Amino acid sequence: MKQSYCKRMAAVVMLLACSICGNAKIEFLEDFKDMDGVSYSYISKYALDNMDLEAISLPSQDFSKMKGKISSLQMLSSVSSASAKILADVETFVKKEKYELVVMKSASKGTSKQVFFREQSGSSSMLIVSSARNSLKIIALEGTFTLADFMSENGFFYK
Repeated sequence: MKQSYCKRMAAVVMLLACSICGNAKIEFLEDFKDMDGVSYSYISKYALDNMDLEAISLPSQDFSKMKGKISSLQMLSSVSSASAKILADVETFVKKEKYELVVMKSASKGTSKQVFFREQSGSSSMLIVSSARNSLKIIALEGTFTLADFMSENGFFYK
């Protein structure tokens, strides 16, 4: 009797763990999706594994090399006055969740690009934040990639 109860509990715990891991995303970004002037996209692991990642790659980010390592991809864009508030909230989130700033690139006219990375218990998160005056773009990745996967000379950031 005790063994069957333990087996059931173990199955429930495994089911919960799989559902949490299988739906990995940075929930924080969803808070902004209903704001005026903000667009938000979420792409799950299933969709990422079954699509051509070159279709969503940007000029300075090639996601095609990361196939199978990304469990979710989120994109948030803002071209409104809400950009400043979102950026301030992102800075607070990054500090609270202990992300490490790995790249900061500033250009003329107030544009900047920052890459934040966090690795915890075998899973990784990366935030790429590009901002200019009233525009903001955030790309959030979750998965099993390493920082080296992105920072290589021929890789993600340095094209």
